[in-house]
Amino acid sequence: MTVEQALDTYLKDTAELTNRVGRRIHYVNAPQSEQYPYLVFSKISDPPLHSVPARAPRFQFSIHAKDKYEALEIAGILSSMIQRFKGTMGGEGGVRIKQGVELNSLIIYESETKSYHIPLDFKINYLEA
Repeated sequence: MTVEQALDTYLKDTAELTNRVGRRIHYVNAPQSEQYPYLVFSKISDPPLHSVPARAPRFQFSIHAKDKYEALEIAGILSSMIQRFKGTMGGEGGVRIKQGVELNSLIIYESETKSYHIPLDFKINYLEA
């Protein structure tokens, strides 16, 4: 299982998050007509670690909502799920995560869609299989 698949499974299997966004969790891009709120995540960097059999890619999780407080609530849920996460992510055959580390977040109002976007960046440190 890839770390992307593990994240996708973990996000979609966590009731607290899916109670807010349903199954509207997408890797890389969302359908053009997706209903709000929804979440898109993608890997934005993955520098190699030459000295150990581990990886530490950086992922951006983009929360999209019509209400700024709803977006902030979803961001808080996501942060509590990933920040300092340690263990196997993605269920049986998943990825052994050493630690999730939150790096950055902000809130953006998108006037064209009259919606709010919160990008959260995390580094996901994990052991290679």
